[in-house]
Amino acid sequence: MAVLTSFAVYTSLLFSIALAAPAPAKHISLPRQPPSSAVVVPKDLVSLSIEFKRLPKYAGDTKSPNTFSLNLLNNLKQVTGVFPVCRVGGNSQDDAIYNATQSDPEVDLPIPPGYIRQPASIGASFFDSYRVWPAKFIAGIDLARNDSIGVESVNKFTELSCKALGKNLFMWESGNEPDQYASNWGRRDPTFWTIENYVAQWKNYSSKVQDQVAKSCPQLRKSSSFFGPSMAGINSDPDGFGPVGAFVHGIDSNPKTPIQQISTHNYAGGAGLPGVSLQATLMNHTAIMNNIQGHLNIRSILASDGFKMPFTIGETNSLFGGGASGTSNTYGAGLWTADYSLWIGSVGIQRVQFHQSYGAAYSAWNPVEIGSSGPPATLAPYYGKIFAAKFIGSDSNAKIANIPIAGTDGLESMYAAYGRSGLERIAILNLKLYNSTDSTSTRDSRTYSVQLPQSNSNVRLERLQAAGADVTSGITFGGYSYDYALGNGKPVKVKSSNGVTTQKVKGSALSVTVADSEALLVTIL
Repeated sequence: MAVLTSFAVYTSLLFSIALAAPAPAKHISLPRQPPSSAVVVPKDLVSLSIEFKRLPKYAGDTKSPNTFSLNLLNNLKQVTGVFPVCRVGGNSQDDAIYNATQSDPEVDLPIPPGYIRQPASIGASFFDSYRVWPAKFIAGIDLARNDSIGVESVNKFTELSCKALGKNLFMWESGNEPDQYASNWGRRDPTFWTIENYVAQWKNYSSKVQDQVAKSCPQLRKSSSFFGPSMAGINSDPDGFGPVGAFVHGIDSNPKTPIQQISTHNYAGGAGLPGVSLQATLMNHTAIMNNIQGHLNIRSILASDGFKMPFTIGETNSLFGGGASGTSNTYGAGLWTADYSLWIGSVGIQRVQFHQSYGAAYSAWNPVEIGSSGPPATLAPYYGKIFAAKFIGSDSNAKIANIPIAGTDGLESMYAAYGRSGLERIAILNLKLYNSTDSTSTRDSRTYSVQLPQSNSNVRLERLQAAGADVTSGITFGGYSYDYALGNGKPVKVKSSNGVTTQKVKGSALSVTVADSEALLVTIL
């Protein structure tokens, strides 16, 4: 009942908020065929990264699968035709040890003296969670524990992971953010932990992974490959501790342990850092472009050195440190998720994997009840994912392009998607922040006059909406809610929402108005 009440409040606000007179329309002409800047975007562009030890909470197991999580993933598959790639990794992949006598899948252990993070004990039942989702998995393997216990865990995790995953094993990931082992986590002596020593250990441990695959899952031996180097920073110095240094110093030189895809990590900012805000850090297209530029520079340097494997953002989200409540869990962060995903796709990065962790503010959903916080819940960032995924669509040859908007203040963006029939979809995001709790503000809007390459088209308009950027509930896309309480994550039509309409375009000029803190998906029918 509480959820239904929130929608009643939301729709009441939606129709009672006075929209100021829109500014003069911005005129944009879209070509019939993709512009030269357009790129083919993989259908699994919008994918996931799940904190290693929390996989059982997200997936459940084969006897008790988490149907809520599965429904949310199926929603993404419905619009793209494929499941998101699921990377299972993060800090806890380097803090996990195997316990053969343990019946529980995962147990948090006491923090030892001098140890910074909480280790976890992993039982054999943990790996049953890999069997629940029919998705491609990137399986995390420990690299930080440089002792006999670490070697034992590498061997057992490899054996049990490959047996559970079978053909759904996409790649392995040896270690998470190794450039942080000495500086942040106290896992290595800074005088010893150089790029050369890291590469040597990575090759050693990755060779053990391949030896174990050959022993335990020989049918996967030829396809077994790696994802990396999965660093937190983007140091471009050939001799520095960064992605470029790793490749220059031979991380991919052993044919036995090939890196199939390059992975770097990225966050828009940090929880609690000065100057971080919804408008300046997240709901800001200019900030998004600047945030990704360093990764594009790394990609360019590696490509010029001959390393041209697909480039991915293997772990990402709004604010590192689990996000910040009031920022990372708001509808505004959902708008950031949509724009961030589409910008990354438009510049040719192959995949963006949003990190999820049990109870973290930036998560797309809470898979199970979290203490006193309440039941499972679909969170605001999920709506940005479904918006971006629906824009990308299910055509393997579709191309998308960012469409520059003249005179922009950085608080709006536009994208065009092209398929076999030419222009098929347009995404328009108005990122200007509207705060629903500020009674003194008026919700403005922006109008766009889009010159289509075809005449007299029928179009469907689907809006990503909420009462304001600051809210954490009452969000709809195309008039649908994905809330746990309404449909266990399946789309449920909200009858009072005006989030979807169809119209006939007279001639070739489509005029649309997008409210502040709103996104619009236009589909040419």
